[in-house]
Amino acid sequence: MARLPENVLSDYNVEVIASKTEDAGRGLSASQDIPSATEVFRTTKPLVAVVNDTHLQDTCDNCFCYVHSGLDADGHFVSEDSPEISVTECAGCRLIHYCCKV
Repeated sequence: MARLPENVLSDYNVEVIASKTEDAGRGLSASQDIPSATEVFRTTKPLVAVVNDTHLQDTCDNCFCYVHSGLDADGHFVSEDSPEISVTECAGCRLIHYCCKV
């Protein structure tokens, strides 16, 4: 059993639990009946976000800093004195990239 992330809000008693179905992973479970067409939970920020395939080489998979955007990793406009933004590939998967903010 796991608690919901801080950015997930619910008016119901819901929790993340391991599925009883083999190889199904974890899922959201409620300890009470929830009427149909009812909002079960809402988030204050996305639960999942991914970088588009065409930008895997030049976008940070964590903060989405794009090296060609003219903005730094904090979202400020780049000036002549600003350090250059760069991303480095993940040593594990070698597919996604991260900037220095990770």
